[in-house]
Amino acid sequence: MTVEDPKALPEALKNSALLNRMVRHFKDAGARRHEVDMGDGGAPLVFYSEPMTLKDKSKLMDNMEVDQAVAFIETIIDKALDADGQKLFRPDAKRWLLTRADPDTVSAMFHKINRGVPPIEELEGNSEATPPDTSS
Repeated sequence: MTVEDPKALPEALKNSALLNRMVRHFKDAGARRHEVDMGDGGAPLVFYSEPMTLKDKSKLMDNMEVDQAVAFIETIIDKALDADGQKLFRPDAKRWLLTRADPDTVSAMFHKINRGVPPIEELEGNSEATPPDTSS
């Protein structure tokens, strides 16, 4: 098990078993399936997201200091994917999501995306399946 691009690491870290384990754990998490009840009696909104990186979380924290609603929307635009791994929303959807979408649906989507990487025990032996999101 090695880090994706060992050339990018300082020499002292290239053989770090702990670093390799941490990177592998994050990579193995993969896209997660989420369901959001839109409250309209229809089928739930189903979408996927890759786990948030520290860089993503840093951007989120910076945006939260300015405008929480915009931070939620930008996270959704950046991270929400369809079943084929394509982004659900283009950047020009921002205005519509901010002014016309149900805030409860937007908030639920954001919180599911921001939930994080599952514990390693949840991933072990389950690399083929995408675990469902059971958080509320």
